[in-house]
Amino acid sequence: MSNQSQDEKNENDVQVTATPFSIRLLRQELLPELLGEQQQMVLYYSGKRLARKFPLETLDECPVFFHKAEWGQLRLIKQKKSQLIFELSNSLLLEKKNHSPQALFSLEAGFLAETVASIMNGEAEATVGEATRDGIVPITVEWYAF
Repeated sequence: MSNQSQDEKNENDVQVTATPFSIRLLRQELLPELLGEQQQMVLYYSGKRLARKFPLETLDECPVFFHKAEWGQLRLIKQKKSQLIFELSNSLLLEKKNHSPQALFSLEAGFLAETVASIMNGEAEATVGEATRDGIVPITVEWYAF
């Protein structure tokens, strides 16, 4: 019995690392085919759900989470009264030019919207802008306090 418990414990400790190819397959091929026209909305609300499941306490934790999730490099570049502007760079997902940034990064936008809403104690929505030539995607989060 103790051997089985040790085996189960070892299975829980195993870290799985996704390859760039597997990420591209899922994000650029499989999900668009499965979700069709609903892809952007489904991924956005999935991102919000993930933020509730993995809550962050400060905005400073966002880049760390994005790095751990292998979503790319996130930087907060501008903070206004009720608006935050982030830059996300992720060369893996921007390699394929026929996919819109809004569809590709709606999961990340939803995660940021829910995280900001929780931290700021209000409601928030995020929008994804057009990617720059060097592969940087702006994500703007606007929030409304209760």
